[in-house]
Amino acid sequence: MRARIHIILILVIVMLVNQKILAQGDFSKAKKHYENFEYKLAIPYYLNALASDSSLESLENLADCYRLTHQYKEAKKYYVQALEIPYYSATSVFYYAEVLMQLGEYEEAREQYEFYKTYEPVNLNYIENCIASCKFASLAKNNLVKYKVENIKELNTKYSESGVHVGQKNIYISTDRKTSNVTEIDAWTGNSYYKIMSIPYAIKNNKIIYQKAKNFNTTINSGYHVAFPSFNTDETKLFFTSTKIEEFPKRKYDVRASEFVNKMNITTASLLKKRWVIDSSLKKENEFNYSILHPCINREGNRLYFSSDMPGGYGSYDIYYCDIDEDGNISSPINLGKQLNTAGMEVFPSYATNECIYFSSKGHIGFGGLDIYKATLKSNVIINIENLGSPINSSFDDFSFVPLNDQLSIICSDREGGKGGDDLYFIQLLNNTQPKE
Repeated sequence: MRARIHIILILVIVMLVNQKILAQGDFSKAKKHYENFEYKLAIPYYLNALASDSSLESLENLADCYRLTHQYKEAKKYYVQALEIPYYSATSVFYYAEVLMQLGEYEEAREQYEFYKTYEPVNLNYIENCIASCKFASLAKNNLVKYKVENIKELNTKYSESGVHVGQKNIYISTDRKTSNVTEIDAWTGNSYYKIMSIPYAIKNNKIIYQKAKNFNTTINSGYHVAFPSFNTDETKLFFTSTKIEEFPKRKYDVRASEFVNKMNITTASLLKKRWVIDSSLKKENEFNYSILHPCINREGNRLYFSSDMPGGYGSYDIYYCDIDEDGNISSPINLGKQLNTAGMEVFPSYATNECIYFSSKGHIGFGGLDIYKATLKSNVIINIENLGSPINSSFDDFSFVPLNDQLSIICSDREGGKGGDDLYFIQLLNNTQPKE
C-alpha cells in the first residue's frame, strides 16, 4: 500500500514539474513575442503560462497584449487580476484606467486616474485632462442627438477598414483584409499588412452606390504597410504612409537589430502617363528614430498636414504642416502649436481647408480613446477647437472625419457593434434632434 502511495506521489510530483517546465517554456516564448511587438502571437503563450503560474509579469503583459490589439474587455480582466497582486506597477494602474475609459466606464476610470495621481506621474497634465474627460463624458450622455451613425456594411469586413479618402470617382481605404497579392502577416495584429484599395462610387439621392473594391496599384502597394492615402484635388499627386523594414540596422545606422524599431514614413507618388511613379520620402534616410504618418493635403493643395513623434513636440504625437509651393516643393515641418497639440496624442488629420482642419486626439477633453475635433483657423492661427460630440465620438477610437456633403460624412471607428477591427461609418445630420435614450 505504501509503495502504491509513493508511486502516486512521485507521478504527481513529475506532473507538476513537467507543468512548471512547460509553463516556463510558454512564458519564454510569450515574452520574446511581446518584446518583438508580436502581441497577437504572444497571447496564446501567456494564456498557457498562466494556466500553471499566475505571475505578475505574465498578467500585466497579457493585459497589455489585449489592450494593444484593441480587445479591451479581455484587457480589463487581466489588469484586474494583476492589480490584486502586491508590487504591481503604477503603469498597470494607468493602463487599467485607460481601458476603463475606452469601455465607457467613466466613474471607475476617474477613480483609477485619481489613484494613479498618488504615484506623482510625470504626465500629470494628461491625467488631469483624462479626469476632466470622465466628468465631461458622463454629463454629455444626456445631450441632444444631432447625427445618425450607420455602419457601412457594404465596405466593411471582419478585418480593419480605415484611412478613408474620398476622391472624385473612388473612395480609397486602408485595409488589412486578406487579398491575393498580400501573403505576409503582421504579428502585432495577426492580420495581413495594410494596403490601399479603391472603390468606385456615385451619390444618388443622398445615397452612395458602390462597385467592388480592388487593389489600388501594385507599385504603391508593395513592401509592408501601405496606408492612409491623401490625394490632391485632380488626383495626380499621392501622399501615403509606408513602412520600410530595415534588415541591417547595425550596418546602416550603427544600432543593434534587437534595439532597432522600424518607423513609419510618408511617401509621395505622381501619376505620369497613367502610371503611378514613386517620387520620394518626406523623412531623410538618417532620421530613423521617429515616425511621420497620416498625410492630409488641404483642399487648396498648398499645405500638407501630418502627425509625428519627432523631437521637439508637445506630446507623444503632434500635428505638423508643411507648405507646398507652385512647383511642388515642400517646406520644413512646422508644429501647429500647443493650443492644438497636447501632452497626449494628436493624430489623423483627415480633412482640411484654409479655414479648418479635422483631427483626432487623446489629449483634449473628450469621450475616451481618440475623439474627432474641428480646429478653426484664421490667418494660419487656430482660434477655436471643437469636439464633434456624441454619437460621432464614442468611448472608443474615432478618427478620419471626411465630409461628403452638407448632410453626410464618413468616419472610422473601432466602436462596439462593428463588423471588424476598425470600421467605416456614415454620419448623417438629423433634421430634428432628439434626446438620447
